[in-house]
Amino acid sequence: MWNKNIDMVHKILLLIVSFAFCFIILEVTIRFLGEYDSDGQFSIGNKYLLPYTLPFNSMEEYIAEFDNVTNPYAVPDQYLGWTIGSNSSSLEPAGYYQSNSIGVRSYKEFETTKQEGVVRIAMFGDSFIHSYDVSMNETLAFFIEKETSQQTEVMNFGVGAYGIDQAYLRWKVQGQQYNPDIIIIGFQAENCKRNANIIF
Repeated sequence: MWNKNIDMVHKILLLIVSFAFCFIILEVTIRFLGEYDSDGQFSIGNKYLLPYTLPFNSMEEYIAEFDNVTNPYAVPDQYLGWTIGSNSSSLEPAGYYQSNSIGVRSYKEFETTKQEGVVRIAMFGDSFIHSYDVSMNETLAFFIEKETSQQTEVMNFGVGAYGIDQAYLRWKVQGQQYNPDIIIIGFQAENCKRNANIIF
């Protein structure tokens, strides 16, 4: 009976040591495969692991990098967080995106009062409205203006990474003064998450 008890204890100890050894190997492997960023956040590939940390250091790095750009395409804004700069163009790809004096993606200027007989359409939203990754003559605004039967001008107020709240605020702060006949606010379901973000 005594020998059976000792044998059982040995088996339990062996099981505990085996589990501990496996956990140690797993921990070493994870640490070898992953890395810490400047915020102390650990990740493996593109997957962040718990516990999550706020990106204070990386945000400072992004801000410092942003401050060193002359005439950036995206600029800080006290109401919107960020917006498109006036009379600016993108750096990457160089000159692919162009804005006019009011920060609308367009080669042409828009007067506050539109010409008689012209239907003015104002578009607000994120990168889909802005039409990232395509040239000016491939944007949604360009095709709407081109395909409508009557004289139409389309103002592209889209800004990359905007939430629905920012799109609405851009209309309220800037867009409504141009008295558009039609307002389009692009909706992407994923943008609902952006509305809850404290830090982009």
